[in-house]
Formats: sequence, structure tokens, C-alpha cells
Amino acid sequence: MGVDSTAMLLRHIDEKTWTVTVWGSDIPLENIQKWSIVKTYVKKHCKKVRCKGNIFIVFENPLNTGILEDDFVNELKGNDWWGGLQAGITLPLLVAPVVESNGIKTVYIASGIPANFKFSWSDRPEIYNAVAFANVKVICDDFEMSRMDKIRIIKEKGFPGLKLRVCLNSSAKKLNCGTCAKCVRTIASLIVAGLDPNELGFNIDLSDYLQHVMKMLRRPLSPTDVYFWVEIIREARKQRKAFAKGVTNNIIEILANISLKHQSSYKHSMPLHTLIRRKIMRIYYSLPIVLREKVDPRLHRRTRLLEYFLKNSKHIL
Repeated sequence: MGVDSTAMLLRHIDEKTWTVTVWGSDIPLENIQKWSIVKTYVKKHCKKVRCKGNIFIVFENPLNTGILEDDFVNELKGNDWWGGLQAGITLPLLVAPVVESNGIKTVYIASGIPANFKFSWSDRPEIYNAVAFANVKVICDDFEMSRMDKIRIIKEKGFPGLKLRVCLNSSAKKLNCGTCAKCVRTIASLIVAGLDPNELGFNIDLSDYLQHVMKMLRRPLSPTDVYFWVEIIREARKQRKAFAKGVTNNIIEILANISLKHQSSYKHSMPLHTLIRRKIMRIYYSLPIVLREKVDPRLHRRTRLLEYFLKNSKHIL
């Protein structure tokens, strides 16, 4: 579970909740190894907080998100189709059959960004709180909390052995790669909150960590990345004198002095491996239905595998 869902679980720990984990949202169906790792940790966490049980859902998106992203690029403003529009509707509805059959009346789902941040993002209360089915209510009650607020909840209410899974690197064979944009940002959040990332699911050398930070911040950041990094920098400035001299103190001091003034413009760019897959699928969907029916029905899955291969082949790209 990530920062948002872990904080949500800890806030409702006395309600004896179920946990729901979806395979196919941010972990590709091809990555069986990572899904196995995530399932193991979710089950361990469930036992620690005495949940009623785990619900695991396998989801294969029936929509061609690549083509939809191209068609709605202006409305999504740099976000992808899944995060910008579909996730907020799909995720709460995926649990509907299981929830109804188990007599569950309330579904809690965490928001990814605070309500005061205006961005094309489906993972927010305006959407979640408008979703309902049968006699079940979908509740998002953390939308006024910042990312650092949630980190502080994890610090206050966390338990021994708690591991976070925030990684955006879908090809990684471990819980967190430690070098992708979300890993680097989450590590910074944990450090300024006085937590050790290596005790919460990461495996990094803190003395080398700043190299990843500076490399990350030299790139153009999305509006959401800027929002979260500004929050981290402000927290670092508050905490710069709270830690004894050492590696952690040095990291906080450097974070406190970072300026993001150069991050004034953002242009969404598409990786080549994703562009290739989308071009193939766009050609396919441009064909008449009669011709499409003669094409191998596994084309969509195969183009996903091609994208996965190209993304992870250093010799090709």
C-alpha cells in the first residue's frame, strides 16, 4: 500500500476494515513477480492491524487508454487517461460485486492530491463521493490532508514491519526501485518527517540519495510534482535544525535550499516505447470492423508486451 492508502487504513484501524488491492491498475498484469511481492506484504499488514480480510481483484482495462489520451490531450492537461479520468470511477466500482456480496456498507478510498490543488486528476473527492451503488457509500475523507500530513499519521500510528509501496517503475522486481520520480519524492518526505526510508520498504544508500534528487529536479516537473516538492522543501526548512549533524541533516539542509523557480513551464512528453504501441493500436482501430475481426484478438496484449520489452531493453532504446 502507498502513502495515501496506508494513512487511510491507519486512520480507520478501529473499524476492522477489509483491504482491497487491484492488480492491473498500476502493476501490469505481465509483472507476476511484483504482484506476488505486493500480495505478501498486504497480507502481512492485514494481520498486523487485524483486518477482516483481503480482497484481491484482477483488472484488465477494456479501453484503449493510449488513443483516449491522444484524443483528450487538451482536457487532461498532461495527465494520462487512467489517472486523469478513469481511475476515480473505475476503482470504487471494481469492488461493487464483492462488497455487496459481503454485506459491506462503506468503501473508503484515499485521494491522491488535496482538494485545493486544481488539476485534471480523477483521484479526488468530487468524483469518489459522487459514486454510489446498491446501499453502499463511497467515502473519501482525507481530501483536506496534505502528503506530509499523511506521512505524519504513518509516523504516529505505524507498526513494526510496515512497508510502503509507492513505486512507479512497473518493471521493478522489488517493492520500490528507489530511483523513480515517486520513490525519490516519497523518500524525501519520509526523511524530513524524521523517518528512515530503509525501514519502510526502501533499500537505498542515503549518502548517494541526493544525486537522485538533483537529477530528478533538473528535469521538467509536472504541476503535481512541483506541488509535492514545494511541500517537501517547506517542511525541510521547518525541520533543518531539528536533527543532529549527519547524513540526514545534510539531506534536509540541501532540500531546504532547493529552488524550483526554473520549473515554470511543463510540456508533457511521451516515451518512444509508448508512442510505438499507440501508433500500432491507432492503425488497428482505424480499420473497418470487418477487418478488425480478422486480426488476432491478442493484439492489444501483445502490443503491451512489446512496449514492456522496448522499455526495458537498453540495447534498443
